Amino acid sequence: MRPIQLKIKGLHSFRELVTIDFDRLCRGGVFGIFGPTGSGKSTILDAMTLSLYGKVERAANHTHGILNQAEKELYVSFTFELLQGNGARRFRVERSYKKAEEGRVRNATSRLMEMAASEVVLADRDREVTQQVENLLGLTVDDFTRAVVLPQGKFSEFLSLKGKERREMLERIFHLEEYGERLNERLKQKMERVTLRLEAIAGEQQGLGDASEEALALAREKAARFEEEASFARKRRMEVEQKAAELEKVWNWQRELAQVEKEQAYHRQQQGEMEKRAYALQKGEEAERLRPLLTNLIRSEEEVITFRGLEEEGRRALAEEKVRFEELKARYEAARKEKEEKTPSLTVRLERLQEAEGQIQKVEGLDQELIALKNRLEELAKKEEQGRREHEALLNRIDRGRERQKDLKAELESCAVKAEERQVLREAQKRRQEILNLEEEERKRRAEFASRKKDEEEAERLREERERKVRIASERGREAFTAWLHHLDAAKNALEKGTSILQKIGQGIAVARLSQEEEERRFLAAEWAQGLKEGDPCPVCGSTRHPHPALSHGSQLPRWQELIRRGEELIGRGEEHRRKLRESLIRLEGFAFHFQKMRSPSLTGWEGEIAATASSSAEDLLPSQREADSLSAP
Repeated sequence: MRPIQLKIKGLHSFRELVTIDFDRLCRGGVFGIFGPTGSGKSTILDAMTLSLYGKVERAANHTHGILNQAEKELYVSFTFELLQGNGARRFRVERSYKKAEEGRVRNATSRLMEMAASEVVLADRDREVTQQVENLLGLTVDDFTRAVVLPQGKFSEFLSLKGKERREMLERIFHLEEYGERLNERLKQKMERVTLRLEAIAGEQQGLGDASEEALALAREKAARFEEEASFARKRRMEVEQKAAELEKVWNWQRELAQVEKEQAYHRQQQGEMEKRAYALQKGEEAERLRPLLTNLIRSEEEVITFRGLEEEGRRALAEEKVRFEELKARYEAARKEKEEKTPSLTVRLERLQEAEGQIQKVEGLDQELIALKNRLEELAKKEEQGRREHEALLNRIDRGRERQKDLKAELESCAVKAEERQVLREAQKRRQEILNLEEEERKRRAEFASRKKDEEEAERLREERERKVRIASERGREAFTAWLHHLDAAKNALEKGTSILQKIGQGIAVARLSQEEEERRFLAAEWAQGLKEGDPCPVCGSTRHPHPALSHGSQLPRWQELIRRGEELIGRGEEHRRKLRESLIRLEGFAFHFQKMRSPSLTGWEGEIAATASSSAEDLLPSQREADSLSAP
């Protein structure tokens, strides 16, 4: 390794950035570093180890207390060359640290670069940089401080190294690991493989046993004898297998015979049961001919239950609609009376307009409720008609069942019927009685339906009466609608005029603010000019001569401040008037929309109040316009 350049800043006594050019110092071959104690000689070596390995050997914990007391950051940079087979390669390693608590430092940046045609970053993390440096130099930090850089007190440590430690260090320095530690490792591995192979051969030899000529001859005789015995055993086995096959056939035949005899006995036992089942099957076929009648009876019972549910639901719905109709009728009468009582006493106040809007909404809601009631009554009528048709169909089916019952009665008497079937017939008679009761209830329900029909006709008459009143009110309101449109246009014009006035006031305030700022600058310049003396520097331009100082002609600031205050008050009042005017305009537009939609007479006479409010707001803006003209013309 050949050092090229070292930069130090903030390390021990090197507070400012110091650059050491080793390339120029090494031209003479040998150079020395001299100076008194504490001048920073050892710090140069510390900077090398810190830049390469991130450690200072003589510092506590390798980095504690290395930062200059007056600095907050530390920076080291070391450039060096390495001679390799294809030439020299130049590298630069940089590290920076920041101050932490209790004299400690923390790494901020670390970077290792190769200085080729351009800078190539090889590593940019603290540990990665240290690992790359160790790979390039072939030295750890301990090797570097023992062989290359010997800090104070380290030379004796190098001399006192033991044989193994000295050998390992020299191997790393001269790149002899291949012939030292790695060669020993390879020999050790080969010895282990040879030992394992020898142990395997010894185990196989023990398994084979004695392999002499006598042992081989004896083994051959035994093998021949065993072969003869095996041949005899194979022949004997074939004979036994043939006999076993014959015996197996006989055994299978015996087992099949026993199974057949067992099945015959079982069938004899089941003969009586089969006869009983045949008799039951015959009776079942006879009962099957009666199944349609039972099915019709069960279906009729289910339909009767369903029809009862529909009838009950219709009754409840009818009762609810009657109650709801009475409530709506009462609410309608109350709303109508309230409207008739309040209409003559309407005044010019804006709050009464809101009450009229509520009355419109009530009337509209009642109209919707009446329509819904009519629809509900129509639905109930449809359900009533559907129930009547279903009831008639059910009666027809009952009649057909009666005829079928008469036809089957003779057949039933001729057949032996079980007790359960007789019970079913009794249930059928009971269902017939229930059907007769249902017919009686149907007659009562028709009478109730006739009464409900009268209520529906009364509701229809009330609806026609209300429509007649609404048509009369709409004719009265046509003339009022034209007046509404006229006042609506007047309110819009007043709003536009008010907006223009407020814009003009804003422009006047802006002009007044500019004039105020100019007056303030003049006033300050005059005050500074009064304090100037010949020879003293001007606080503005720095000149010591003052041939034309600014003169005071009387301050106009109070006048401009008063104008701005008046303008802001005008804007506040104008915004309030414009808000009221906009609210009036919104109400005019809203009630015009309701008038077109509902043609309600309750709005007649109210347009004058809204128009009066709009005109009043417009007149309130006229003084503001005159004051705005005075602001824009100072």
